Amino acid sequence: MFYKETNEYELGETTIPNVFIDMFMPSADGLYVKVYIMGYRRACDKTESFDFTNKSIARNLNVTLDQVMDAWSYWEGEKIVKVHIDENVDRENWPIEFIDIDRFYFNSMLACNTSGNSLNAAKISSNPNTSSEDNLNIHAQAISSRRNSQDNYIDLSQNADCEEVKLKPSTHNLSKSKTDKLIEVSQNPLIRNMFNTINKILGRPLVPYEKETLIEAMEKYNMDTELIVFAYENVKEKTGFSKPVRYIESILRSWYDSNYFSIAEIQESEEFRKDRYLMYKQVFNQLGFIKRLPSKSEQQVMDVWFDEYEMDMELIFIACDKTKNIPNPSISYVNGIIKRWSEDGVRTLDALAKYEEEYLANKKKQTEESKDAKQNYYKAKNLDKQAPKKNKFHNFNETFTQYSPEEFDEIVKKSQKAKFNK
Repeated sequence: MFYKETNEYELGETTIPNVFIDMFMPSADGLYVKVYIMGYRRACDKTESFDFTNKSIARNLNVTLDQVMDAWSYWEGEKIVKVHIDENVDRENWPIEFIDIDRFYFNSMLACNTSGNSLNAAKISSNPNTSSEDNLNIHAQAISSRRNSQDNYIDLSQNADCEEVKLKPSTHNLSKSKTDKLIEVSQNPLIRNMFNTINKILGRPLVPYEKETLIEAMEKYNMDTELIVFAYENVKEKTGFSKPVRYIESILRSWYDSNYFSIAEIQESEEFRKDRYLMYKQVFNQLGFIKRLPSKSEQQVMDVWFDEYEMDMELIFIACDKTKNIPNPSISYVNGIIKRWSEDGVRTLDALAKYEEEYLANKKKQTEESKDAKQNYYKAKNLDKQAPKKNKFHNFNETFTQYSPEEFDEIVKKSQKAKFNK
């Protein structure tokens, strides 16, 4: 139940036609709807300044001018706006004319080239006992017949009676719209059964936009109706909730990228992914990452350990344990260890034991060699310190070294005796 609060203040409002909300809005991109409503609001306000342009819409919606012009192209394709292209001015100033949607719809309902079906549809849609979903289908068929009329169109003046409607040659060669295509494919029993099954899974009817997205995904990714239904069932079973159609489309795209085109292939791959995710979780638990899920890049690194290096899980756990003494353990650090082991041919626990034994022996040998090198260095350095250093006095001849101690004493006595005799 929906109702509107009574407001005592009047700040102005814009009335959007129900036909736009019921028929055109559900299947349109959200940005296109915003552009239409913002432009329509300005078109309905006669006091609005002409300074408000397509560039103003782009600025207000924080999008590019190209996106705004794409929106107008879309709505022009739906025949509810007309873009007046003026080569003499920038496209940001091109006028946008909003077609009277109610008249467009009314003309479609009264189209005589549908053998009276549209007139009957008009009567049915006005019947209070007709469901809203039936009304939507009736409206879609009416507008579809109007868009697809290549031989004629209806010129209905305001005071024209239904019987006086005349056909005039059409000046447009219109392509088949999304609504037409949806109506056409819905005649297929397989498609209709698929929609009904998905309605039961969701607990509500699919809206036109969702149906169109599923049909496009089926064609784009070459999926059959069973796979579409399986995608909805699989998501509901795993998450307990129904997901938006874009989420389902992303699943179909991933299946297509992985070359899965049958339920059996998907179920087999899911068993493999389930086992692989268990392996990711075990590695993360060993590293202490209890509450964090592996990123895509981390998964790719671990896949190399499992598939390319063919490492035992016990070996990987040992590599993880070597991160306990570092402040920030990471998959990259562990990858460095495992990559070195793989390059050295270590892939089992026995090979690792032998590898580490050789590593320790080499390390001990290197330590001893380094110790000997240091001792030899300091020994040579000490000998250098003990050697006498030469200075300028070493240039004199030391003649006293030519005498024996007795001769030297005799010389000293004679020297002293000569000094006292003076």
